[in-house]
Amino acid sequence: SSLEIDDPDAIPLPMPILDTGRYEIENILLLGSDTTNPVNAGRTDVMLIVSINHSAGTVSMLSIPRDLYVYIPGHEVARINTAYGYGEHDGTGGFERLAETIEYNLGLEIAHYARVDFVDFKSIVDALGSIEIAVDCAIQDWRLKEPDLDPSVEENWEMFTLPVGVHELDGYHALW
Repeated sequence: SSLEIDDPDAIPLPMPILDTGRYEIENILLLGSDTTNPVNAGRTDVMLIVSINHSAGTVSMLSIPRDLYVYIPGHEVARINTAYGYGEHDGTGGFERLAETIEYNLGLEIAHYARVDFVDFKSIVDALGSIEIAVDCAIQDWRLKEPDLDPSVEENWEMFTLPVGVHELDGYHALW
């Protein structure tokens, strides 16, 4: 059957598994979660597939847009960043459901994954010492004056601008 554009409940046909030919390729899924709550799986707002080509000795990365609408096997057509949560709630497992979703829609088999939340992200950046960020247009938004201040107190916030240039950021500022 074919997918009818006017039918929001139509299920697209699965993508065939990508034929890698003579190359030995291993796909690793890197996930960034929008939560620090261990009970709520949240959404996977960052999804990167790191493809390691062992035969050629190369690595490539593919970023999957979080708002990409796909068929989530066993569920519905929805944003791909909800697939992990579906798996956590239906008992199949978050990674398993997301890997199945990627395979169904993109034809890529995922071998391994790593998932971090906001706290993990800050810890990783701080463990590295900092990360370098190139800013091509000023970024402005509210932030806490100090990372340890109570976010529920209005006076603890200030408007912050990160100007154009290359900046070394700690975990708190990199997450900001």
